[in-house]
Amino acid sequence: MINIATRKTGVRDLVSVSGSIKCGKRYWQGNALAPEVMTAMLLSGTKTRDKKTLNDTLENSAISISFLIDDDYLDFVTTIPVGKEKLFLELFTDMLANSVFPKDEFTMVVERIRASILEASTDPADVAFRALSRALFPKGKIQHKLSSEERLKLLDKLTLHDVIEAHRTLVGLSEINIAITGDVDDKFWQKEAKAYFSKLPKKAHRTIPELEALDVKDKSSEDINIKDKTSVNAYWAIPIIIDVNSRAYLALKCALRVLGGDFVSRLMSEVRAKRGLTYHIASDAQGIARGDAGLFYIEASFAPILHDKGMKATEEVIGNFFANGIKQGEFERVKNAIAGEYEVRLATSRGMASELLNCLELARPVSYIQDFPKLIKSVTMKDVKEILASLKTKKFYRVSAGSIGR
Repeated sequence: MINIATRKTGVRDLVSVSGSIKCGKRYWQGNALAPEVMTAMLLSGTKTRDKKTLNDTLENSAISISFLIDDDYLDFVTTIPVGKEKLFLELFTDMLANSVFPKDEFTMVVERIRASILEASTDPADVAFRALSRALFPKGKIQHKLSSEERLKLLDKLTLHDVIEAHRTLVGLSEINIAITGDVDDKFWQKEAKAYFSKLPKKAHRTIPELEALDVKDKSSEDINIKDKTSVNAYWAIPIIIDVNSRAYLALKCALRVLGGDFVSRLMSEVRAKRGLTYHIASDAQGIARGDAGLFYIEASFAPILHDKGMKATEEVIGNFFANGIKQGEFERVKNAIAGEYEVRLATSRGMASELLNCLELARPVSYIQDFPKLIKSVTMKDVKEILASLKTKKFYRVSAGSIGR
């Protein structure tokens, strides 16, 4: 299935492309690091173009391509000069269908990823979030994030054969979403993109949402000490399952904005502005877009000496938020703020392409982009009370990582 959406903007002589191919990590059963290494090697050459030829051709044509693989999709972003669209399609589909994985490139990519994992192993935010995910989701589920130690062990075991097999298993014609904005020729993209991508080997990747979360009864928090850090990063979270195309999701966005979505939110006003206890604090939802159990979470960064006070202040705000709900004035403010920010984001070709891609991935009509400001403003206080009531009885789990007690 190839889904294409275009939108002509005021940009001349350039098109912005945001796309995704349904071949993410959840569809791979082998070494968990193989898809990541595979993605990092997609610009290493093909059966007909070695690495230098491929990258020189892209550079000389002013085409830049970046890749990222997540649980669901291989995402790609590119900017293409008008007149080079067909060359892009030829090179891009060649990379997808005919990538080669040279041994020397494999070795370099593995060492680069090893360095990245080692760096992350002492990053308080990364350590805390991974520990949080392991506390709340069963091992083997996509939400359960491996520790740095576990990832390094897998990297040591990873072979070039694993990477080649991941490419063979994952990449091909499954669900392909392409959003193009700027000086775009809709007829060209509808015809040529489908012609090129339809030549890829067919894949059938079926998404089965991961709904299981752990009921953490024996403890409610975890502290991880990392020496010589100037901050402590803390996460509070509860599992949540919600349909992102539902009215309840819009109500959740409003609630999250009131709690910790901007500089005048409850958390920022009380914990940072009033008490001066944090560098940064915010609330958001994560991992819910494909129907999986995700997280309603709060993240904060404290100076080590202020961690205990900041933690208590944050939990006071969270408790008050769920106990007493939100006020009409702040509710109206956040609805206008969310709608306004959305419209600002659409003012750039890249922002418009990103929103078009969201529509394609989430099976929303493209008209959703125009409708969203009205939809968010139509959310009622009753909607917000209902979503908060559904979460009120859940117990937050906290993980803090950094130089605790320093």
